[in-house]
Amino acid sequence: MTLRTPHAEGDSPHYDAFISYSSALHGALATSLQHWLERFATPWYRPRSLRISRDYTSLSASHDLRGALETALSRSSWLILLASPEAALSKWVERELAWWRANRPASRVCIVLTSGELTWSDAGGDWDWERTDSLPPSARGMFASEPLWVDLSSVRASRLLDRSNPVLLNSVAQIVAPLRGTDKDYLVGRHITLHRKARRQRRLGVVGLMVLSLLAGTAAVVAFQQRNTALDQRNRARSNYLVAQADQLRDTDISLAAQLDILAYRTSPTDAARTRLINDEQAALSKPLTGHTEGVETVSFGQAGEVLATGSADETVRLWDVSDPRRPVRLGRVAGRGHDLDVTAFSPDGRLLAAGSLDKSVQLWDVADPRAPRPVGAVLPKPSGWVLSLDFAPYGHTLAVGGTDNVRLWNVKNPAKPTSLGDPWPGYVAAAFSPSGRELALGTEGSAEVWTVVDPAAPTLLHTTLTGHDSMVRAVAFSPDGRRLATGGPDRTARVWDLPRTALTGHADSIDAMALRSDGRVLATGGGDDTVRLWDLAHPARPRPLGDPLDAPAEATLSLAFSHSGKLLAAGGEDNSILLWNVADPLHPRLVAGLPRAHKKPVSALAFSPNGRLLVSGGFDAALHIWDVSDPSRPVNRTSAESTTQIGALAFSPDGRLQAAGGYDQKVRLWDMTKSPHPKLLHTWRAGRDARSLFDNGFALAFSPDGNTLVTGSSDHSVHLWDLKNPARPRQLGARMTGHTSHVTGVAFSADGRLLATAGDDVRLWDVHDRARPGLIGDPLEGNHRGTFALALASDGTTLVTGGADDTVRIWNLNPEAAIARICATTTGALDRDQRRRYTTDVPHRELCPRGP
Repeated sequence: MTLRTPHAEGDSPHYDAFISYSSALHGALATSLQHWLERFATPWYRPRSLRISRDYTSLSASHDLRGALETALSRSSWLILLASPEAALSKWVERELAWWRANRPASRVCIVLTSGELTWSDAGGDWDWERTDSLPPSARGMFASEPLWVDLSSVRASRLLDRSNPVLLNSVAQIVAPLRGTDKDYLVGRHITLHRKARRQRRLGVVGLMVLSLLAGTAAVVAFQQRNTALDQRNRARSNYLVAQADQLRDTDISLAAQLDILAYRTSPTDAARTRLINDEQAALSKPLTGHTEGVETVSFGQAGEVLATGSADETVRLWDVSDPRRPVRLGRVAGRGHDLDVTAFSPDGRLLAAGSLDKSVQLWDVADPRAPRPVGAVLPKPSGWVLSLDFAPYGHTLAVGGTDNVRLWNVKNPAKPTSLGDPWPGYVAAAFSPSGRELALGTEGSAEVWTVVDPAAPTLLHTTLTGHDSMVRAVAFSPDGRRLATGGPDRTARVWDLPRTALTGHADSIDAMALRSDGRVLATGGGDDTVRLWDLAHPARPRPLGDPLDAPAEATLSLAFSHSGKLLAAGGEDNSILLWNVADPLHPRLVAGLPRAHKKPVSALAFSPNGRLLVSGGFDAALHIWDVSDPSRPVNRTSAESTTQIGALAFSPDGRLQAAGGYDQKVRLWDMTKSPHPKLLHTWRAGRDARSLFDNGFALAFSPDGNTLVTGSSDHSVHLWDLKNPARPRQLGARMTGHTSHVTGVAFSADGRLLATAGDDVRLWDVHDRARPGLIGDPLEGNHRGTFALALASDGTTLVTGGADDTVRIWNLNPEAAIARICATTTGALDRDQRRRYTTDVPHRELCPRGP
């Protein structure tokens, strides 16, 4: 038999698939399967989603039949082979598979086992032909790896070919998914949704006909409510689908993922969409600039961040007005001297642009008028290798030149006679300092990173890896205010990243202690760098340091506490001391008292009474001391109590009647403070299991705003709620709250008591309005790298502050609308028409962001 050649390359296949089968065995199954494939996950009122050709092998083998089958095969995108011992012996199935093997890729074959056996041999790289009896001879050696195949051998009987059969439903979805290029789980979910919707509509129709004459108005209301319910269910399903699509993109294009998160939240504000938006608020976001005809090799900001230079392998540098990041405007262009312009940098005053090219030279350009730049001559001798990066120091006349073999610093105060500063540094392909000099941006394969270099000997990753480029990031540059980072690479795009302003740097070691003033406007942080720092959080989206760092206890600060009035700040140190400052004016704090030997071992916990007259301290010496600080300049130790273990946490109830202490033995001790300074121990109970290791030990606790609930976090990674309405007999509320994979280091209630934040290896939010049924809200927040050691929640319930092992303080806005506002301001256009078609299947179009003026 002569087989015809496939259709021409430009023709569109008339069929999505061709079913090859033995009619003697598969007649009923093939008919049902064809119908299922064409109508699967398709509303009844819409045309079939796929067009399937079926082989009528029961007809006589005429010449016309051969031609018809060959034509159908040549116009089909996939071959679906119903495999069985009978099909293996069918000459027609053999001829159809042989034709396909000669003219189509094996990857476009889907095998459906209806009887017999299929066994793949990984060692032989082919079917195990000693056991396989359901495939024709042409299948030998056809597949390089085990192909897609589906087992329908359990539904051969016609009585099993029913829509409710879960095996058939799942198998059809496995076949349809590659034919339609769609996720199988989505197809199953959509098919079930449509089936249920149709069934519900039929039932509603019958009921409506029965009661229409008497209850027309009531039926309309019921139908409207059910419609809203169905719409809500559909929108939740669409929202979850969009979140899943965004999750697949999050590691490769965070800006596009953030746009999809907005669409998911706008479609249905689920918990999953909400927490992803909160995480997006902490991410760096961008919008691509296009115009170069070759790869972008360099990017740099001019003074004030309103002008951006991009250098390309197309031998040009383009200048852009990016004062409005949503609407960049092209300005002037300079041409190279017949070589790629691989790297650029603006001088601090923004009037000069340094450019390095493939001829290994560095050239200066006068860009005082960015619409008409002009060259002013070379400024540096040729480096030893290709020029890969240039960066002017924020102050002075220092220029960093990065080449293929090193990074070198030059003094260019006299451009005609530059001098080398120190020895060359073996470095990275692209590097740039922030305006403050505290951060360093690095370009790597497909991404960029921002590190804090307050202590250059111990750099720490500040932000999540910035993804979105498709190739090596060869150029990085900060804007003058340090809030934006521009990157570029050979993928022909430049990106402007809006860096979150809520990661505070300044500490040179881990942040072990944190306290938030009762009004939420001032934050105190301390850790292993012997300093305590104050921060202005009056505007949490724009935090700033307050004054110079305070000289903290030697070695490390382990605990901090504000008095309720906010006038006093106490710090406990690893050197066994307690320091007290008057911070009524946080710009000018004043040390008022120091207790150098407050404890015999490090002071690990502090708490002021609500009236501010008492300060309770706990230490690794298992001692509790109550200090009278009515006169802060002369603290007096009124009484002491001994515990059986080192103290991990202290807290007063809001009315000051109770004081709780948590120890490393995972026990809570509750004291009656009504007769202070002589407290009475009311109850002691175990709130968690012992630590798994010495380094996984700790304890955290906090009272709810009404004082009726105590939350504890322990070394066994769990969180518990306790009812204190009868303080002498505390009882557990609800189930043990789990999820952290390290000891819980911080817990905090919102002002209304409905939200709980907990910290450990990550940060988690809990809905605790029903104390008996606490629930995790969405996914964990991506907290401080290497662990979160301190946590505070402001009284407004939307500002969360964390600090940890990465030497940074992070400020979180828990309102998704704030995340949406930032995403819209920085990523408009990332979700364009093509992206919508690709990632938002069956989701109605809607405006994500408000249009600009």
